[in-house]
Amino acid sequence: MARSFSVRGDTRKPAYFRVSIDMSLFDTSTDNNTSGAVSPNGNYPTSEDPYITDLSSLATSTTRATTTALADRRERGLMRFEKMVQSLQTDTLIDILDLEIVEANGSAQATSLEFTISVESPDHINLTSTDGIPDGSTRALAGNVDTAGTNTRQNRMRVLAAIGINGNSSEVDDSSAVTYSELRHRFLPVTGESEMSSITVQNPDNYGEIYEAITVNEITTTSQISGGDDSTLALKTSQN
Repeated sequence: MARSFSVRGDTRKPAYFRVSIDMSLFDTSTDNNTSGAVSPNGNYPTSEDPYITDLSSLATSTTRATTTALADRRERGLMRFEKMVQSLQTDTLIDILDLEIVEANGSAQATSLEFTISVESPDHINLTSTDGIPDGSTRALAGNVDTAGTNTRQNRMRVLAAIGINGNSSEVDDSSAVTYSELRHRFLPVTGESEMSSITVQNPDNYGEIYEAITVNEITTTSQISGGDDSTLALKTSQN
């Protein structure tokens, strides 16, 4: 059987995008399914997996939530983060790098999240679809987004992040509520023990506002730094 394949040199050249999410307007209530924002840190930190309390000193903590409701809120943030990462891999494989989030203690809800996306095969990013880009001039950063082929790679990453945070739904109806439940490892502050229990999550805001809260810039300059036999890629701050 005849087969074809590509040996283009740029096919596997990664692309990098810096994502910033302003979560200051997300629900901060204690026990609503909409609370918890988005966080890579769940409700059960350990010495092997602590959270950062100060970016300048990189101080960490393993202090846990003081109430069950606050522990559940923290876990909802992690559930949304996991959905977001899944959604970001819709078109191609990615890695998440350089996470920046500050949570003062085990009960706190962060107001911002930043990270870098390393896209393994940027040629596979879907630039034809404009699904999930809300109407409105302040949201349409790709020109005429209603015309196929006018999307940008940054916008596509922005859409996929928003879809994940929204519960893997791209419904742009601002009244839509997306709810799902998962069996999670849940900390019980009263006893200091833990259990497997179902936790329910709803989108932290309507889809349009989630999309608005996300900024994506493509990193256009990288430098290869050699360290003996190993090499690491340093990402500079030059962005589109």
